[in-house]
Amino acid sequence: MKKSLKIFLIVLLILIGVIAIDTIKAIVFNNSPILHIREYINKCNEKDYIDKGIIVNHYNCNNESKTLFKNTKYNCMVCYNNK
Repeated sequence: MKKSLKIFLIVLLILIGVIAIDTIKAIVFNNSPILHIREYINKCNEKDYIDKGIIVNHYNCNNESKTLFKNTKYNCMVCYNNK
């Protein structure tokens, strides 16, 4: 096997391993994944957010945390300003 192909496969397996470990850690411990982008849900409370990972999303709504796979539907109860 060519040396460049071996290096490519090793790097690819390491990346897949890091993503898998990050996903398993997030699900088992109900934490945010390390590789994520944070999106705030609304402007009235900056404690409500979604951490969007590669395979899982971590929801923090009304001091309640939940880690779910991306294809799972989940609706956070958000506050609205009554003015």
